[in-house]
Amino acid sequence: MNIFQALILGIIQGLTEFLPISSSGHLVAAQKLMGIEVPPVSFDILVHVATLGAIFWWLRDKLRRLSVKTWVLVAVGSVPAAIFGLLIRPYTERVFNDMPLLGWGWIVSGVWLLATVGRAGKKSIGWLAAIMIGVAQAVAILPSVSRSGSTIATALLLGVKREEAMTFSLLLAIPAIVGAQLVDIGNLINSGNSLLVNGVGFIAAGIIGVAALKIIQVALNTDKFHWFGWYCLVLGGGILIWQGGK
Repeated sequence: MNIFQALILGIIQGLTEFLPISSSGHLVAAQKLMGIEVPPVSFDILVHVATLGAIFWWLRDKLRRLSVKTWVLVAVGSVPAAIFGLLIRPYTERVFNDMPLLGWGWIVSGVWLLATVGRAGKKSIGWLAAIMIGVAQAVAILPSVSRSGSTIATALLLGVKREEAMTFSLLLAIPAIVGAQLVDIGNLINSGNSLLVNGVGFIAAGIIGVAALKIIQVALNTDKFHWFGWYCLVLGGGILIWQGGK
């Protein structure tokens, strides 16, 4: 991987980790378009860590005020993804290189997002909501099913307040990203990329990630969150048509 490819992939990760359009799906598609035959799992993990930094920066004031109950709810909501992630791990390479599956994943995300139109709940996250949002995050382990989209959309459909839905989604991302980092730490150490290449991707993902968080906040506050669903439907449908023509 060269510096230009690292920059492009870092920008894509920063945008799509938080915009509800799937970072994994866009990274896989971009890697294929740039002729990267073997997806650099280690680089993917590294740019995810950069977006983790963006989360901590965005939540820097809220983190100090979170209650013990909130952290317990985050732990409960993280269990489904941890279990599903371990189950699917042996099939990761095959699943993430299946282009038709990518297309269907975006279509699922699109329908999920469109269902949130007009949703402005007043509830807070409870035990049942935490579990259901956690299941949504587990489903998003599949490529092109957006993690932020599925978790925020599920919270909105359950009647959770928009700001709380976004905050809980970001909190759930923390153990999810850290867990992936720990599981694949060996791949990260033996990445084969230069420090400069990794650094460019890391910095790009972190800076763009903060900008993407602002975009998603505005989209939620103005009831435009579901607009991303149309993008997912068009993208998913386009990939299926393209694959069908081969």
